[in-house]
Amino acid sequence: IDKDTDLSSVTRARTHPLLTKFKRKGEDIYLWTTYNLDQIDINFANENVLLEIIDVILFYASKRARVIRLDAIGHIWKKLGTSCINLKETHYIIQLIRAILNEIFPDTLLLTQTNVPHKENVSYFGNGYNEVQLVYQFALSLLVLHTFYTGDASRLLEWASRLKNVSDKTAFFNVLATHDGLGVVPVKAILTDKEITDIADNIKERGGYISYKTAEDGVKKPYEMNITYYSAIADSKNTEELNIKKFIASQAIILSLLGIPGIYIHSLFGTENYLEG
Repeated sequence: IDKDTDLSSVTRARTHPLLTKFKRKGEDIYLWTTYNLDQIDINFANENVLLEIIDVILFYASKRARVIRLDAIGHIWKKLGTSCINLKETHYIIQLIRAILNEIFPDTLLLTQTNVPHKENVSYFGNGYNEVQLVYQFALSLLVLHTFYTGDASRLLEWASRLKNVSDKTAFFNVLATHDGLGVVPVKAILTDKEITDIADNIKERGGYISYKTAEDGVKKPYEMNITYYSAIADSKNTEELNIKKFIASQAIILSLLGIPGIYIHSLFGTENYLEG
């Protein structure tokens, strides 16, 4: 891609430049790097690349993979002049993968990892039968923290009351933590900017870090909050016994909601922050 291409409309997940310089046959070239400077995006518009990806997915399915996570799937299709996220071509590719799996490995489930607002997140169910069977409920991470920090469950209850399965072949995958940070984007339409800022302040007080992205207006805004969920829930002013009870209560919430609960291994062990590691 020409380094002077106007990419201002592209939705960003990080603050570094979208194009990164590499060498090819001794010449400088600029490649698309959505997430990291050393992580080059795959060109799904190349049919050979698409076929190779499908072959990899079929390999895992043949080895009895029960669930295949489509990581950062919303960013896979690039079209200049657009946001380059959640484009219709992305949904077409998912529909193709689902159709192939339905014929060969119908018991293999697809799970999308999309750090986007709830409405866009559930769009990856398609019509309930033609795209993925599972989507992460990333909004839960900060909604539950907001509930514990404020002592007010109204936001969480209001949001949860509107949840419905798209079909008998789909389900929400309810998580509070993963190997990634706690996403801010999924709660953008649920919590106010001040409520999100208050959560971020609590995270920093508990030893966490905030990752930022560059918004369309050029301003850096919180994108992920990086902290173990136990450390996010625990309060140094409380006894360990009370902190453990609060943490178990937080996990009980995702066990009781519509969908499939997913307990992250560090939540299973109650891991605290380890910043030196």
